[in-house]
Amino acid sequence: MKLKRVLSNSDGQQLASGARSIEAKALDAYSEAVIRAADRVGPAVVSVGMAMRAPEQFHRQGLPEIRGVGSGVIITPDGYVLTNSHVVQSAERIDIRLQDGRTFSPQIVGNDPHSDLAVLLVPESGLPSAELGDSSAL
Repeated sequence: MKLKRVLSNSDGQQLASGARSIEAKALDAYSEAVIRAADRVGPAVVSVGMAMRAPEQFHRQGLPEIRGVGSGVIITPDGYVLTNSHVVQSAERIDIRLQDGRTFSPQIVGNDPHSDLAVLLVPESGLPSAELGDSSAL
């Protein structure tokens, strides 16, 4: 004869409580990791604004330019910024705004629409920068 253990209601509650405790600890650890990463990299994240002349049909309706915004990250202290190609590809004017409120007019030094990446250069040095990781080391 085989015996089966039947969990009582209190046993089930203890297991559920233990699982929630483990889950809460894992989420706390994850939250702490995200907070540390944001604190470390956050100052290097920038807003990338762009403007371009509106197509003629919009221009006739009183809309002289089209504006857009994206984000980027400063990858070197001497002002190289990584962003998306589609953000700056057709731009006639680009503005970079740092977390501290400073604004710069960068130049595009690299643009690859196929990978949707662009590199901009801000005329400034000593900027906060994020270190890019190596995905092969994961």
